[in-house]
Amino acid sequence: MHPYDDPEALLKLAYVGELVGVTPDYLARQIKLGRLGAYRIGREWRVSRAQLAVWLRMIASCSKVA
Repeated sequence: MHPYDDPEALLKLAYVGELVGVTPDYLARQIKLGRLGAYRIGREWRVSRAQLAVWLRMIASCSKVA
């Protein structure tokens, strides 16, 4: 089993970026703006699958309004 297959896994920004098609820098800006919840572990940000799902729903709802 790959570590990222675990629903409780904390995902690296590079992996999340590949999943959703954005850069890790963009994700880091979203974290700093408080739009994407994340955990800082050492020097790296990590995002849980639950936090990612909430962020994606927020983006989807904003794009429907615009």
